[in-house]
Amino acid sequence: MAVRSSFKRKKTSCLTAIESQKLDTDTRKYFLNIEESAFGFTGITKQASEVLDHMPEVLTERPTIEDIMLANVERRKKDVI
Repeated sequence: MAVRSSFKRKKTSCLTAIESQKLDTDTRKYFLNIEESAFGFTGITKQASEVLDHMPEVLTERPTIEDIMLANVERRKKDVI
């Protein structure tokens, strides 16, 4: 699988996509929000460097402000319920 990255490693937030089997309890803790599907998962993280260290094959891109806002809203919904 080719890795593409549209942000420098110094950035702290990223939107990621990879197969779901790569996601375990150790890596879940790095994400604010995770959306899983039959094709894999996408998630928002504030710890991009740690995610890239543990999952070097992950596809990443810079999240939009909308991506970040929606991730925070979804996380808060889960915390409340």
